[in-house]
Amino acid sequence: KEKNVTCLQVPSNIGGRFSVLSSVGLFPAFFAGLNVSELLFGAKEFKEELLQPDYHKNILVQSCGLILDLYKRGFNQTVLMPYSSRLRNLSFWFVQIWAESLGKKLDTQGKVVNTGLTPIPAYGATDQHSQVQLFMEGPYDKLLIMLNVKERQNDFSLKNSLTLPSLEKLSGRSLNQLMQAEYHGTLQALEGERRPYISITLERLDERSLAQLILYFECLTTLVGHSLGIDPFNQPGVEAGKRYAFEFLAKIN
Repeated sequence: KEKNVTCLQVPSNIGGRFSVLSSVGLFPAFFAGLNVSELLFGAKEFKEELLQPDYHKNILVQSCGLILDLYKRGFNQTVLMPYSSRLRNLSFWFVQIWAESLGKKLDTQGKVVNTGLTPIPAYGATDQHSQVQLFMEGPYDKLLIMLNVKERQNDFSLKNSLTLPSLEKLSGRSLNQLMQAEYHGTLQALEGERRPYISITLERLDERSLAQLILYFECLTTLVGHSLGIDPFNQPGVEAGKRYAFEFLAKIN
């Protein structure tokens, strides 16, 4: 006010990790060239599906039920693996919202529970040649959330005139077809190893579908947190580190 700078208000009841679809996220999204109206419309449109009163048809309730059932059986790690370079950074936001919201020492009654699900970011198809080895044959403690995009913004022909058998197989195909094959091949392999997963497929990646993904993970995190009997909106472990950091700075001459 002193500098006469126009400001957007940050909602006081929304934590940073849940603020993507508020002015906190929409303002920079506008300058990044995204259609903010489409983001909001996509979220509003999807909200009706998330509030579906029939629990048997509600994807949010079904997802939460699966996660909690697996958690009781020792599946305490959650992998987010998008098969899209444009969704790669979504995994890092998921890591924050999942870890910071669900990793808690106390439940809402003040009882020590030390609960939480550890998030793991992955990237398809790159991590098929690294982390997937662990996911397939390691401990039975991981649930994979797999993200796929049917129609990609960019596609490239793999046509070639080389006579190597491995390359001849790809000639006449496109990069998108190869990505689809990689994705569905991984799902089939997970089923063969009896590894649990949630598969999410977007027709295309645009503002509407991106907002729906964001809203889905925000609501899923909230529902899982409440089901575990903890507060998904606080972060006392983070605040403690900040407090000690400022105390340390105050002691520096």
